[in-house]
Amino acid sequence: MVAKWLVGFSLVAISTSASAGPDVRYEAPEPWVEQVDIDPLLASKPDSNNFYVVLDKQTKFEKGEQQAYVDLVMRIQSTELLTQISSLLRGNWHPDRGDMIVHKLEIIRNSNTINALENGTEFEVIRQEKGLSQQQINGILTATAQIKGLQLGDIVRYSFTTTATNTALDGRAESYTLLPTAEVESDFNRARIVWPKGEQVNYKIHGDKLSSEVTEKGGYSILTMPLFAPKQTEMPADAPQRFRLKPSLAATQFATWQDVSKTAAKLYQTDGLIPAGSELDTEIGKIANQTTDPSQRTALAVRFVQDKIRYLFNGLGAGNYVPQTPQETWQLRYGDCKAKTLLLLAMLKKLEIEAEPVLVNTRLKDGINTLPPGFMAFDHILVRARIADRTLWLDGTASGTRLPDLGDAPPHRHALAATTDGADLEQIGITKPGRPFKNVKLRYDMTTALVLPAFFEMEMTLRDADANNLRSAQTQNNPKAFREELNKIVEKYSTESIVTESSFRFDEESNEGVITAKGIAYLDWTKKKQAARHNIWTVIDDTKLETDRKKREWRSIPIDLGSGWYYREDTEFVLPKSAASFQLTGIVSVSDMIGGFKLDRAAQLNGNSVKFSEDYYLNQWELPASEITTETRKITRLQDDDLAILAPTSYPDEWVEMAALLKGNQLAQHKRAFDALVANDPDEDISYRQRAYFFDLIGEHSLAEKDLAAALKLETTADTLNWRADLLRKTAPKTALTLLEEALALEPDNFSAVKTLAEMHAMAGHSNEAEMVVESAFKGGLSDDDTEMLRAYVTLLSGKKDEAIKILDAWVDSKDNGNESHALSIRCWYSALAKIELEAALEDCTRSIELSENPSDIFDSRGLVYLQLDRVDEAIADYDAALELSPNQASTYYQRSLAKARKGDKAGSDRDMAAAQFYSDDVSYLFEHFGLTR
Repeated sequence: MVAKWLVGFSLVAISTSASAGPDVRYEAPEPWVEQVDIDPLLASKPDSNNFYVVLDKQTKFEKGEQQAYVDLVMRIQSTELLTQISSLLRGNWHPDRGDMIVHKLEIIRNSNTINALENGTEFEVIRQEKGLSQQQINGILTATAQIKGLQLGDIVRYSFTTTATNTALDGRAESYTLLPTAEVESDFNRARIVWPKGEQVNYKIHGDKLSSEVTEKGGYSILTMPLFAPKQTEMPADAPQRFRLKPSLAATQFATWQDVSKTAAKLYQTDGLIPAGSELDTEIGKIANQTTDPSQRTALAVRFVQDKIRYLFNGLGAGNYVPQTPQETWQLRYGDCKAKTLLLLAMLKKLEIEAEPVLVNTRLKDGINTLPPGFMAFDHILVRARIADRTLWLDGTASGTRLPDLGDAPPHRHALAATTDGADLEQIGITKPGRPFKNVKLRYDMTTALVLPAFFEMEMTLRDADANNLRSAQTQNNPKAFREELNKIVEKYSTESIVTESSFRFDEESNEGVITAKGIAYLDWTKKKQAARHNIWTVIDDTKLETDRKKREWRSIPIDLGSGWYYREDTEFVLPKSAASFQLTGIVSVSDMIGGFKLDRAAQLNGNSVKFSEDYYLNQWELPASEITTETRKITRLQDDDLAILAPTSYPDEWVEMAALLKGNQLAQHKRAFDALVANDPDEDISYRQRAYFFDLIGEHSLAEKDLAAALKLETTADTLNWRADLLRKTAPKTALTLLEEALALEPDNFSAVKTLAEMHAMAGHSNEAEMVVESAFKGGLSDDDTEMLRAYVTLLSGKKDEAIKILDAWVDSKDNGNESHALSIRCWYSALAKIELEAALEDCTRSIELSENPSDIFDSRGLVYLQLDRVDEAIADYDAALELSPNQASTYYQRSLAKARKGDKAGSDRDMAAAQFYSDDVSYLFEHFGLTR
């Protein structure tokens, strides 16, 4: 329980400034400190079991010095606390700016007080640079002690003061204290700030339900409040930062933001910082000689600071606020944001570019506006330059900034310019980035046929984390891992793709990574209303405004939209040439604000080419709550009205197109592509499975089966075993049975393998074996519903129709109203196959259709009921309805073929049978078992 509070306490104990000595001093507290009298406190709460008896933080501001007093009293109630107590017996200070003064280290045992400092306990001073991994050194020292003779049941009291004077603050002091929320109780806790009545102190308390009072005593003003904050009102995670600030007490001696601005400006004066004729001056001269254009000069100066000076935060001495000189930075070849900013300012002045430093906060963003004026409100500094009417934001600690990026708005929301006249805190407006973070160019070639996968080519230009990650991965000498990482990015931005070639290069001049790739993409052409259509992926497809504003107190809170983002895509679809024209449908042109982003979309059809482009970038930092409903509707409308390519109604069906391709031997290029895929990764099972899928598509099932066998030698999975078994169930049934048994050994509840294996046994007349397969799967984890369905299925296949219906009746009866759709549809289907209780089956299917969201398979089942009742026209109507919803159902084509044959429509019957056999070469397998043939 204590461990979770160590962080909270360290935040209380660390002074935000510090003072002037490396050794611990041992002295009594100064008179301004109001010490807690421990005896009456303990006497007033004899039954308390709180770990914290006292947690008292007092701060004094006077003449530019800050003193931070902490009094900590703790009960040692367990061995865990006994071992962790040393983590709390510590204090942190900066020896260049202040002192660490220990007042008390005592053990209270049975009403007796033991002075641990006189009993052999000593404080050791250590320097822990915890920020080194983040390129930070600060010089903070830690005093820590291992208290001797401590026992269970003891009470430990530890009090100390740290002092701090920071010359950069120009005679002022400030502090920031996080207030722990009261998940752990204390007998007494307090925060107290003391300052002379004649001095200025601004303070701000963040948090709900926090009371405070200001009193006066002996010429001092005194703010007093609880140190522990009550549990805070919950806020949505997507609320702007100002709504989600942690409870805190911020105090500063700055009166206004203008005071802060003027004080900071004194630290960034550039006159005379770069001596004429120095090495650094020579480097600046090279830039000046290279171009007279001020924008280009600025870009070169920023690149110089970013590339030639590595980042290292230096908090030593006065370095947490005072920058090192440009000459020091150049000699050291490292510097933090302050050093880089001063260097850049000095360079720009020599290059005759108007510029000023601006203070920002990288974490608080819009929350900075809720703080009192002070240096503590900022953790970063940038340069803002102005060229004509353009404002340029320049960050020397960033990387890769080039000429087009100079005007990109930083994500910090507010800034304070450091000027000699003083400036006020101002909002940072958002701008469209000069270049996309991802710029995708795609070309899909479908000139051969729609039924085949398309060939695609991609060029993707990156200037974000993906580019840097790929650049780093490329140097790690693992070509295979790098190619896999590269291909994942390509596959993310292309449709159902398989990458056959890919490469990456990093352009140092533009600071962009460029991916080029080729491959095969399975574009989804779905037939609806007699026409095949492909829905074009757009950036809006993945856009969601998933926000919770249902609570009354949240209804007016805006959504924080994050940092600036810019995505650009240009895609071309090259279509087969057709006698009739393809069409575009949906919203082809957009130029609108969508959920805080600006979307510009254009699509046009020219001959057999569709060209599509989208430009999508963040255009505002927040979305007001009042606009959430409107913007959600815009997104929904764009998503519902899909942008799609529509094939002509006369375009051949998939199976017809495939037959023509096979006849014309037009598949050689695709075969070569899949052969290359396997050649690239001969030791990866996925390559063989991808080629097997293609062979299956074009009807070369023996080649598909061979590839699956090769894949299984590399990686044995239940799905691949089951797939191979399906291909062999007719030609090599014994092998298929063995494969299915192996699949179930890996996954005992694999439904597809269970169904196929039980089905094969039952159709072969081995009903006992079929039943054993189902029961074994049930014991292996097969669900109750799947088990009951398969029990009825194998019983039906074994010829025991009445027994099968009884199983189904009990299953349906076990379902609640509204949850029986699936069970009703199965009972309808099995009754139709067995030609029993057909009128009841009609009722089952009709009820199931009413309950189902996509009843294509149920229309299929009801169609068979009508067919068995010799109501052929009604059967065909249901088959038509099923195929309208799911155009690739082999079983529906097969049954409609039977229905058309009964009507004497031989051509229509033959056509449907060919379609059925295209989608499944063993489509007749089940129907023939029940005598359903032409």
